[in-house]
Amino acid sequence: MYATLNVAKHRPEVWLIDLASGKERLLLSPEDGSSSQRVSLPVWSPDGTSILYDSLGILIVKDAATGAKRATLPERGTVNYCSTPPKPPCERGTLVPLRWRADGSFFSERLDRDGSTTIWRSSLRQAPTLYAHVGKEC
Repeated sequence: MYATLNVAKHRPEVWLIDLASGKERLLLSPEDGSSSQRVSLPVWSPDGTSILYDSLGILIVKDAATGAKRATLPERGTVNYCSTPPKPPCERGTLVPLRWRADGSFFSERLDRDGSTTIWRSSLRQAPTLYAHVGKEC
């Protein structure tokens, strides 16, 4: 996988390349949603059929073969500073998926308002829990 910028749409894209054949295909387009602050590559599911990626602070699961998408439930896999419904000022930050384990749990990283980084553990059935907190001095 690699990320690039679609110049016409001014939005990031993620492409998948088969190194044996040289064929490429679009895996994530601007229409799939975009990270709010930076580009991050998705992570593959343990069985290699789906990807997990950030779209404006919500983690999305996308079937790599069919393109079918589903958001993780609002209280699952998302950690944001917005109230429901959102009231200004509202900050939806980037959640960078790091790893999707065979037990179904996934880890994501988030840059917090104070400059520190937090790592969250969640799953499609488990709400996010704080796994680690790294201060901004690192």
